[in-house]
Amino acid sequence: MIIVLYPLLFVLVWLAFKLVFFMRVKGIRNIPKRGTRLLVCANHTGYSDPIFVTMPFGPFRRIRYMAKSTIFRIGWKRHFLNELGAFPVEQRSSDVGSIRHAIEEIEKGKPVVVFPEGGRRLRGLDNLEALPGIGLIALKADAYILPVYITPYLSPFKRKTVVVGEAFKPEKLDGERPSVAYHRIAEDTLERVRKLGESVGEGW
Repeated sequence: MIIVLYPLLFVLVWLAFKLVFFMRVKGIRNIPKRGTRLLVCANHTGYSDPIFVTMPFGPFRRIRYMAKSTIFRIGWKRHFLNELGAFPVEQRSSDVGSIRHAIEEIEKGKPVVVFPEGGRRLRGLDNLEALPGIGLIALKADAYILPVYITPYLSPFKRKTVVVGEAFKPEKLDGERPSVAYHRIAEDTLERVRKLGESVGEGW
């Protein structure tokens, strides 16, 4: 049912966010065309971030989300999240099953959203560390990474901005160990997100 009503639901949320949070989306043209293998990486400071990161993709392009496994423990939540395209991942652990699932979804041409820090950062944007899993996923899926910045903190009638950066294709350097490559790509991705934040006056 949610899948059928998704475009309508999307439009209603878009209108609500425009009216209540004065939502502004920048860089929509940076989103690669349908079918592109794509890993979407954004900063994460609030529960609403998965919704905001969805907005640039429009009502007819469904995306997938890696979400912490604890929110799937309640039956109705699990069903609702599955309908919206979310799948669970154990935070800060080598969750091979979830990583494999993310790679498979990307290979099918479905964008997957991941938050590089591995969870929400409620106290602002300083001293963040990117987890290497995004580098692993991007290389194994042969995917582009799309950095996205979401202004932190959610207050009614206060501007909320979503900035979409330029997609880039990460590569493993000659002679570089896989684990080193994963960390390098993850840190590079988070740095690109940081720079998007600086472009709207929200630097680290």
